[in-house]
Amino acid sequence: MQLLLHAHGARLAPVGGHVAAVHRVSGVLGEREVNSFHRFAALDVPPRLETLARCGPVVEAVRLMWHPERTQPYDPRDVALFAGAFGR
Repeated sequence: MQLLLHAHGARLAPVGGHVAAVHRVSGVLGEREVNSFHRFAALDVPPRLETLARCGPVVEAVRLMWHPERTQPYDPRDVALFAGAFGR
């Protein structure tokens, strides 16, 4: 997601506390805990994109793309979210 945001003009900044961490995100998608595995993040998005979720100032989801991070086994909530998005 960060790479796609950067390609659309967003500036990426180093962030702490987002590598191998679980934290709460909130926004249009509601509020939930997610796991995280990134050292850089967008703090703002270009006007043509919509921010869907944040963790404080960090953009965690945009209408362009949302990415659940690595979990084994897969989190059933993530599976349900994607299954619903694709009508399965």
